[in-house]
Amino acid sequence: MNFHLFKAKKTIFKDSKNPYKTYVILSMVLLSILPILKTLLDLNILLTTGRMVGTDDGVNLMFIKKEKRALQISPHQQKILIISGSNGSYGISAQTISQETGIEAVNLSTNAPLGGEYILKRAEKFINKGDIIILPLEYSFYHQKNSSTIFSTELYLGRFMFSYDQNSLKDISKKSILRFWVRNISDPDPKGYLSYFMGDLSKEKILTKIEEQTNNCYQFNSYGDILCNVGKENLPTKKEVLLTAMSPTNQELDPGGYIDRFVQFAKRKGATIIPLYPVSTLTKDYEKVDFKQFSEKIKKFWQNKEINFHDSLNDSLLPSRLMYNSSYHPNESGRKIRTKKVIEIIKKSV
Repeated sequence: MNFHLFKAKKTIFKDSKNPYKTYVILSMVLLSILPILKTLLDLNILLTTGRMVGTDDGVNLMFIKKEKRALQISPHQQKILIISGSNGSYGISAQTISQETGIEAVNLSTNAPLGGEYILKRAEKFINKGDIIILPLEYSFYHQKNSSTIFSTELYLGRFMFSYDQNSLKDISKKSILRFWVRNISDPDPKGYLSYFMGDLSKEKILTKIEEQTNNCYQFNSYGDILCNVGKENLPTKKEVLLTAMSPTNQELDPGGYIDRFVQFAKRKGATIIPLYPVSTLTKDYEKVDFKQFSEKIKKFWQNKEINFHDSLNDSLLPSRLMYNSSYHPNESGRKIRTKKVIEIIKKSV
C-alpha cells in the first residue's frame, strides 16, 4: 500500500514539462475549499455568538436608544418622528423641535446602508393617530426597490439582520439570502475572526464597549440626535463633504413601491407626513438643469400622493463649512440652520 502511494507521488513529480503541476492542482483545490471553510466558520460563529463577523453593532445600539425613547411616549400623545438615513440624525434636531413646538419629538433616523424599506418598516410600530412624520429621505432611497434587493447587493443589511433582527428575514427572498452568502465569502474581516478566537465576540461585550467609547458616532442625546458632530465647526474640510449627494436619473421613483406602502400605512394610522429634501452639501452641480429637474420630480412625486411638499431645495443645501464628515452630515451649526427651516415647515403643515 505504501509502496504504491510512493510510486504515485514519484510519477507526479516526474513530469519535467510542467514541474509545478502538483502545486497548481493543490492551489486550485485549496482555493475551492477555502470559501466552503469560511462559510462554515461564519455559520459556526453565528450559531455560537448570535452575531455575524463584520456586523456594524453600533446600529443595534442606535435602534435600542432611539426606539426606547419612542416607546416612552404614550401612544395617545401626539409626537413627531424623524425617519431617514443618517442625514436626519446629523441634520435635524428632535430636541430643538420638541422645545420649539411643544410636541415630543424622536429622531429615529439611522444609517442609509440599511435601505429605505427596512428603515421605514421598522419605524411603523411607533406611528399612532395624530403623529407627525418627518421624512428627509436620502436621494438613493427613491431608486431602491425593496429590502431583498439591498440584502443581496449590500452585506451591511444582511449581517445586521442575521445578528440582531432575524424576524425580518422572513421578508427577504431565499434567492437574495443565497446571494448574500456568496458575496460574504469574498469579504473577510481578519480583526473580527481574531476577536472570535480570542473569545471576545459576544454581543454584550461588544455593545458595552461601543457604549463606553466617546470617540464614535453612536452617542446620542435623549431625543435620538447624534452628538459626534457637536463642536466640530473648525475641522479641516474632508473631501467626502464636497461630493454631490443627489444623483439625478430618468429612473422611475419608488420602483418597488415601498415608499407608497409606508405612506398608505401612515395615512391609515391617521398620521401626517411631511416630506423633505435630505440635508446635504451645496455644490455647483445643483445649478445644472438635470439636478433642478430631478428635485422637481421628487416634489411632484409627493404631490401625486396628495401630500404637500413645502420644502425648498435651497433650504436643504448647506455650504461645506457647515458640514461635518460627509455630504449628508452637517456639523452642529449646520443642524441648527436646517432645523430652524424644518420647524417653519412643520408649523406650515399642521
